[in-house]
Amino acid sequence: MTPEDQARLKKLGVENPLDLALIAPKSYEPLFLLKAPVDGTINLIDATVLSSTYHPKYLRLRLDVHNFGFPINAIIFHPTPYHRGKFQSGKRYYLKGKVEYKFNAWQMVQPAITESVDTIEVKYKSPLQNKTLTRLIDSFGTKEALINAGLDARRAGLLWRMHHPDLVYVQKWREHEGFDAATIEALKYTEIYNHLKKLSAKRLDFPAMTQLNGDITPFIESLPFTLTGDQQKVIEEIRRDFMKETAAKRLIMGDVGSGKTMVIL
Repeated sequence: MTPEDQARLKKLGVENPLDLALIAPKSYEPLFLLKAPVDGTINLIDATVLSSTYHPKYLRLRLDVHNFGFPINAIIFHPTPYHRGKFQSGKRYYLKGKVEYKFNAWQMVQPAITESVDTIEVKYKSPLQNKTLTRLIDSFGTKEALINAGLDARRAGLLWRMHHPDLVYVQKWREHEGFDAATIEALKYTEIYNHLKKLSAKRLDFPAMTQLNGDITPFIESLPFTLTGDQQKVIEEIRRDFMKETAAKRLIMGDVGSGKTMVIL
């Protein structure tokens, strides 16, 4: 792993392969060169720019779409110098964008140049670029890595498939409007397992800032009442903890009026 990838994983808060696997996709974009446009969805096209018309608020394009076999219009809102430089007559690109049939014509809104062809693009919500996160998951979130991290093969396979779907998977994801029950169970189980695994690896012993061995007898004898047996027992346990070289945290539990405050004092 390169120092750059280590920094990227740290930015994500990722400590192990299970952390990576738990970054669930927010959507899937099938990017295949179809013979006909699909209205209202993201389409992938192989297109040559026939013409472009620039306006400060938009860039209108006329595209010859080779996989459709006919030209369509396209519009880019708030174009930048990058767009003006890229979308010049004669340039040919793979483009993705939402295609709509309006006013008796096909139009693509906000076309974006892409290198993803005949694949399914998995979309994440992340501070990293989508392609960077995808590469990290492909490299360090493999099924073998998940199994080596302690996950069983069935759940490891479900999480891996979540990040590497096929068209059937995407279709079911759309039908369920999310992940199926088995994948949700695998996510919940992995989250709990991963959390407990991290807790078990945490350091339990820390050196005490100081050792306290003062005599508490005068204070106890000055009280206008006698401490209960439980109070005396707990105080002695805590007193012994204070004399150790190892720090200790104590939780005082008891019913209302049982004398917890006196133990704390």
